[in-house]
Amino acid sequence: MAGLTKLQSRHSHRLPLSKHIGDDLFELRHVGKLNSRILYFFVKGKRIIALHGIRSKAKKIPSKDRKVALDRKRDWLERNPV
Repeated sequence: MAGLTKLQSRHSHRLPLSKHIGDDLFELRHVGKLNSRILYFFVKGKRIIALHGIRSKAKKIPSKDRKVALDRKRDWLERNPV
């Protein structure tokens, strides 16, 4: 959760903290023992919607996890029109 707080307070969202992965999705990276990532997107300015969390040592996000995040984003936007 500390990573999300850092992310929200920064003006630029770049590596190593965050990376744009396409389709208006971003990944928040925490490198350490668990190598966790949170897939998220922004709504109206600084509002962050966390969609999916994974543990992965690979550099590339597995396509099934990306699909889960995209499906959840689509569902969130349908229920919360902006």
